[in-house]
Amino acid sequence: MPSTSTRSSNLPPAETRQRLEERLTDLIDALAADARMQASPRHPTLHHVWDFAQRTRYMLSEVDNVAAGRALRFPEQMVAVQGIREGTPNPAKAKEVMTDVAQRSVMLDLLVSSPNPMMMMIMGLEDVDFGDEIKRKAAAVAEAAAGLQ
Repeated sequence: MPSTSTRSSNLPPAETRQRLEERLTDLIDALAADARMQASPRHPTLHHVWDFAQRTRYMLSEVDNVAAGRALRFPEQMVAVQGIREGTPNPAKAKEVMTDVAQRSVMLDLLVSSPNPMMMMIMGLEDVDFGDEIKRKAAAVAEAAAGLQ
């Protein structure tokens, strides 16, 4: 993550965002290491949660670029930035992206830790036991996201 001042855009400090990025990476790695992700085809629920975590980490990685008006690698993957112009700093949009990242981080913990199978059924996915390690890592993501507020 590029080191830039975040005062003008009211973004959380770079260290706080870095901590969340590290926790997301830990969760992504744990999901990818699960034997059910190694099978062919991959377990659909695990794959969905893994993809959701990957996209959340990507969004976090682009916050400084949104704030500074720099080009994004995959702007089509971030609804909040649709229609903004490269070269135009947009701290308000960067703050929107950060809010989205924080909400997605909490949702990851809810998806993984919820004892209610309805969460997955509502999304058209089958319920799955993620195991204690993945649950701990998802909780760490939500805890790190709490520091963004």
